[in-house]
Amino acid sequence: MKILFLSLFISLFAIPAAAFTVRTTPTGELVKWESDEIDVYLSPSLEVLGPSEEVYFGIVDAFETWIYEAEIDLQVNFIYGDCEAGYSALSKNTNCIYASLEPSSSNEDAGANASITYSQVNGEIYDGDIAFYQGAGNWKFEDYDEGLDFKHVALHEIGHFLGLTHSQISKAVMYPTVNLHTFQVSNLHEDDIYGALALYDTRKLDEQSACQFAPTHRNPRSATAGNLLTLLLSLLF
Repeated sequence: MKILFLSLFISLFAIPAAAFTVRTTPTGELVKWESDEIDVYLSPSLEVLGPSEEVYFGIVDAFETWIYEAEIDLQVNFIYGDCEAGYSALSKNTNCIYASLEPSSSNEDAGANASITYSQVNGEIYDGDIAFYQGAGNWKFEDYDEGLDFKHVALHEIGHFLGLTHSQISKAVMYPTVNLHTFQVSNLHEDDIYGALALYDTRKLDEQSACQFAPTHRNPRSATAGNLLTLLLSLLF
C-alpha cells in the first residue's frame, strides 16, 4: 500500500446565502453514493457512549433527518452487529458506525470522524465509516443534559458520509465547530439542504446557480490500490 498526496478540489455553489462545500475528484466529478440503497452497520461498541436506545435512535434519526429534510432518494438499511472499519479491495466491506476509546492521532480534539473511500475516476463512494470517541467527554442526549449534543455530531458526520465537507455558515450543521454547552440542533439548515441537493438532486437547485471550483490541499489518511482514495474528515471542537 502506498500513500498518495493529491491536490483535491472543493466545489462552491453560488446559491444566494449558500456557503456549503462538496468534495469532487481531481477531474471535477462529484463524490457521492451512486446506489440508492446502502447498508449501515451499528456496532455494539456504541453502547459505551450512553444508553443504547438513545445512541442507536440518535444515529438512525440523524440519517432520516438528512433523507427527509433534504429529500434524498436514498434508502439506508441498518444492521445491528459487529463491523470492521476501513476499506479493502480484497475483502467484503461494511459501512461501520462504531465507538472508539481515543481519537485518531491526526486530530486529538475531534469528537467524531467520518472516513469515506471513493473512486478518483467517477467519484462513487464505495465505503463509509463513522467513529464516535468515548474520550470526547459527556455525550448529551436530552435537552437538560450537559455535554456534547450527540445528534448534532451525528448529523455533521453523516453529512461527511454523504459527500459534503464544511460550511461557512455558523448555524449550519456542516459548520466545522460546535459550542459544547449552548449549541444544539435537531434540523438541517437551508445551507445543509442546498449542499445535499447539489450532490443528489441538482434539478431542485436554482437553474441560474453557477458552480465554481476553488483548489485546496488535503492529505489522505490512506489510499488503496487503483483509483480509490480514503479520506478522514473531522469535526473539530
